[in-house]
Amino acid sequence: MTANNATTVAIYVRVSTAKQEDDGTSLDTQEAACRAYCAERGWAVAEVYRETFTGADLRGRPGLTAARALIRAKGADVLLCYAVDRLARKQAHVAIVAEEVEHASARLAFVTEDFEQSAVGEFIRSAKAFAAEVEREKIAERTQRGLRARVASGKPVATAPPPLGLCWRDAAKSGYEVDPVTAGTVHRIFAEYQRGASLRAIATGLDADAIPTPRHGRTGATTWGPTTIRHILMERAYTGEGEAFRYKAEKVPGGRTIVTARPAAERVTLPAGVYPVLIEPATFEAVQSRLVANRRESMRPDRNPEVGILRRGFGVCGGCGTRLVVMYERGVPVYRCHVQNRRRHQCPGASMRVGPLDGAVWARVEAVLSDPTVIATEAERLRRDDPTTQDLAVIARQLGGLSRRQASVAQAVAMLDGNPDALAPLVGQLDALGKQRHALEVERTEVEARREGWLAAQARLDGAQDYCRRVAASLGSLTFADRRLALEALGVTVRLFRADAEPRWVVTMSLPLADSRAQAPGSSNVFSSGGTIATFSATTASLTATTSSN
Repeated sequence: MTANNATTVAIYVRVSTAKQEDDGTSLDTQEAACRAYCAERGWAVAEVYRETFTGADLRGRPGLTAARALIRAKGADVLLCYAVDRLARKQAHVAIVAEEVEHASARLAFVTEDFEQSAVGEFIRSAKAFAAEVEREKIAERTQRGLRARVASGKPVATAPPPLGLCWRDAAKSGYEVDPVTAGTVHRIFAEYQRGASLRAIATGLDADAIPTPRHGRTGATTWGPTTIRHILMERAYTGEGEAFRYKAEKVPGGRTIVTARPAAERVTLPAGVYPVLIEPATFEAVQSRLVANRRESMRPDRNPEVGILRRGFGVCGGCGTRLVVMYERGVPVYRCHVQNRRRHQCPGASMRVGPLDGAVWARVEAVLSDPTVIATEAERLRRDDPTTQDLAVIARQLGGLSRRQASVAQAVAMLDGNPDALAPLVGQLDALGKQRHALEVERTEVEARREGWLAAQARLDGAQDYCRRVAASLGSLTFADRRLALEALGVTVRLFRADAEPRWVVTMSLPLADSRAQAPGSSNVFSSGGTIATFSATTASLTATTSSN
């Protein structure tokens, strides 16, 4: 609130994609309209939240999450958006935000729509939100239908840039042709790999010759990596064989989107001639055989498998965040950030002898394992922080309000029985209210699924506590494997910095809410398996011990 008690406003503006910057719903246009709206009413702008994000997601948007938090904290009197569809593309999400704002004694307002503060206004707002949700579904359907029609006509999907070495052959993007500028890079990669060069050596050579990366023009990436080289070597389109719909994006629990390869039956083979032959099929198949053989041969056992309990992920470089590896200097094992990271990530590098670091870290781990109250206190705090309580309460209130309104309209329908003209709008209202209820019930099911994941995580916490109690009774006799399982159970991460840095290293322990395979010596798995991993599994509550050592 401002000192003169003027109405304060949190402005939220959103676009789904960068392309929307070209029309009248750009972020700048929305913000300008919102500020003008505030100026006309003498309102003070407290904060402006801008983001590019899909309107079909509610909890994954950091800007909207921050705006909601400000409203709940009484930091603003009004949450102002340009239009209903800029707030959300799902009517259930609009209803949740509206209820949350009202519960905080604030107001939800829109520049392009003015909804009166009444049951009728709420109904109209819900109808607008439903229309926005329907329009989003129509847009997605039209887009997919257009892509399918394009592929059916023998043209490739044009939403992604051409592979390195190829370019569009015409403005209609009906197919590809060899790119004279970058085709030589592809030939070089295949030729060097056939001559026996490693993926890393090829990448190093391309960097040394200042060859632009495939994503240089889009992301500014300036260094090549082995993974990029591997993807190029595995691109079958270079042989003239092309497919559409090779990958699909899917939502997973937690709101994330992952991209996976489609089954062969879902892909569409493109006609001959869409892709030119850049690499001869015989050369391509020979390269695939060597890739498979090299991957198989690289899976060797460790030289000294029981040296370095922090290897393979527990220890990371504090400069670039990559995993530490164990190397030998005059026969002495040393944790080190790989030398390649100095070039690829401009990392200053970090190294330390394995023995002293393992001993210091394990001393901290033993201290935590020996004090059961530390883990018990953290576990209890995690149990109290149910992330779904507020959303379920809001949905329950919304459903209760809908029930009352449905009963009221149904009663009016009964009273007007026999009057078709008067009944028509009431029947329409009942239908719209029924759709709102269905949307809220779907939303409630999703939130309840998240809650089930949270409850399942509590069982895993019980398992972690039980495991730590068992290990604490036999700390002096733990094997190398037992110690690594203990690090896993406590979610240990060690960041190592250069010798002249302060602190020298940092240990972080985070009680894991995801499944773990940690076992007490001689026992079966103490963690429950399966179940939904909720959103908060990616942001586990921290149990941090920060220590320094020279």
